[in-house]
Amino acid sequence: MDVVISMFWISTIAVELLDCLARFIKAAPAILGLTVLAWGSSVGDLIAEVAIAKAGQPSMAIEEAEISKIIYHVGVRAMAAFRFAGVENLVEALA
Repeated sequence: MDVVISMFWISTIAVELLDCLARFIKAAPAILGLTVLAWGSSVGDLIAEVAIAKAGQPSMAIEEAEISKIIYHVGVRAMAAFRFAGVENLVEALA
């Protein structure tokens, strides 16, 4: 139950902060949301890549950077294609 409550509060605070920031810089909340989402999804990758490079594996960090973006874009495009095709339940469609 604590996880659900935490998710609720994080979501509520994030939406309110995004709305306040959108009003402050006079930008559309949807555009700002996409920008913040893109930035937020890359921070974890950056931290992992820096840690891998500091551990003495710089080539592995570069490969992780390339592969993670490829997997992300392929996954997002596949989900969009299924949604566009009218597939509501991906598990049932693949079974």
